[in-house]
Amino acid sequence: MSRIFHALFYILDMDVYRSLVFFIGWFSCLYIAVQALMAF
Repeated sequence: MSRIFHALFYILDMDVYRSLVFFIGWFSCLYIAVQALMAF
């Protein structure tokens, strides 16, 4: 039981980490685009 819960938590943690990295990457791209528009 504990092993199954640990595996589920690990998969969930990896999914949260992946979505966090995706969000940070998308936000940085949006920030760069806004800075480029401000430059022009």
